[in-house]
Amino acid sequence: MSNIQIVTSYFPQHIKRIFNKIPFVNYNEIQEIRFRIKRPLSIGLSSGEKFLKINGMLTNYYNEEDILYIDKKEIEETFQSICEYSIYKYANEIEEGYITIKGGNRVGICGTAIYSDEKHIRICDISGLNFRIARQVKNCASYLYSKIFSCSLSGLLVIGPVSSGKTTIIRDLCRILGQTYKISLIDSRNEIAGVLNGIPQNDIGIHTDVYDGFIRSKGSLIALRVMSPQIIVCDEIGTEDDVDALLKIHGCGVCIIATAHALSIEDVYKRKAIKQLIDAGVFKNIALLGTKEKQGEIISIKQVNV
Repeated sequence: MSNIQIVTSYFPQHIKRIFNKIPFVNYNEIQEIRFRIKRPLSIGLSSGEKFLKINGMLTNYYNEEDILYIDKKEIEETFQSICEYSIYKYANEIEEGYITIKGGNRVGICGTAIYSDEKHIRICDISGLNFRIARQVKNCASYLYSKIFSCSLSGLLVIGPVSSGKTTIIRDLCRILGQTYKISLIDSRNEIAGVLNGIPQNDIGIHTDVYDGFIRSKGSLIALRVMSPQIIVCDEIGTEDDVDALLKIHGCGVCIIATAHALSIEDVYKRKAIKQLIDAGVFKNIALLGTKEKQGEIISIKQVNV
């Protein structure tokens, strides 16, 4: 099954039937599908947002006739389906605001937060679901590998704005490097490996061990102590806890590959925590990714001289 087929298998039958009318040519462009109560079903494509009509056609305009609107019952039915009709089973993930489903796809959850003694207990009155379509783009990191890792290991920071392809790139780096090196992947948001029931849904390399759902700082230090990794990979660094942990790991001679949000290489130096890691020599290379028509493309690579 394709990831689109996997995702739509959780939809109510009448919505699935409408969705299956979409011309197949559009399927590879779909990045996310959003359900919002009393609003149109929207589809995020690489070219922008579209709305689904009852006849299966896509339109730019939400106020056209025959637009497919989502009601509360459909949200509830879909939510129960992605939870396998056992909300308790997915309580920890729901508390974090997402559920990972087959194929490494993720479903973001919007609703009302319930707190007790300042601790987030659960989300109720679900008002929106965002299905993010997982795609493993094999060999998308081949160029980066040839430029940085073909001869030896060297710390790498992959940067870019939201939706620039950072996670996709380091997923493929795990796959390539994991054929040769022992890797510990700290997949705190379960976006890289897409673990489901303990099994990675994505190919992340034969020698890659996954720490699924671990806090980056704690997971990386545990991996350092017990897995003797040659490389530690983590996504979206930027906290002081990240800095402390990664400095300890770097001091033990382990190569670190990570990603961070930044609009430019100059911008990343303005982030105090990350600059501290760069200045300490944790990252010898910084790769900047593009967006929109250049999504997933390496715009530039900076070699860091410490």
